[in-house]
Amino acid sequence: MKKLLIVLLLVPGFGHAQSQSAEEFMRMSEMILPNADVDYPPIRCAAFYRSIHLLFDDTQLGPDGDWNMQQLEQAFRATAAIVRQEDRGVSETEALESVVEDIEIMSGLYLERYRILAQQGGNPFVSDPMLTEDNAFCTNLFQRIVAAYE
Repeated sequence: MKKLLIVLLLVPGFGHAQSQSAEEFMRMSEMILPNADVDYPPIRCAAFYRSIHLLFDDTQLGPDGDWNMQQLEQAFRATAAIVRQEDRGVSETEALESVVEDIEIMSGLYLERYRILAQQGGNPFVSDPMLTEDNAFCTNLFQRIVAAYE
């Protein structure tokens, strides 16, 4: 099963046909997380959903929306930890701890992006094509991971 997760993560996704600002975000995230490899997509997806959870409270997302963001974050965190453990040959604890650190860093990048876009007067979830692309990619990746376990 671990090998299947690694194969699922090697498909094209982030960085393809993205806007200029999305490419800058990619470069920045790759500089900050230089050791990320096949575990990068689930780390980025976990960070994406974590940042939404942190940005909005449950009154804005609603109890179901808040719960969904947390569940998606947890699913991607677990996936990234499994892949990192397999790929790097580290313990489960080491893999999970380092994945959590990377998710925190990446979610900080998302939160900063939201802040900048809001200062410019835009709604990041309407005006930023990268966020739309990330949402679509992460949704698709989640569906493929779930299907792999069925």
